[in-house]
Amino acid sequence: VTSPDQADELERHLDVLVGALSPWATGTVYANFAERGGSAASAFSPEDYRRLVEIRRRWDADGRFVASHTVG
Repeated sequence: VTSPDQADELERHLDVLVGALSPWATGTVYANFAERGGSAASAFSPEDYRRLVEIRRRWDADGRFVASHTVG
């Protein structure tokens, strides 16, 4: 368990790390074990993400399933 101050410090360190690795970034993310949320679009091909959005709208229109990376 971290305190808010520790969480802020960790975020700053992660920013430095991600920045240092940016020359090798592919523009995609690996969504498993991701500490930072965001859109799931960057974890899938455009075609797969569109299909995932369609599935989400059909089977979870109320957004009951929640994850760090949003769909749709």
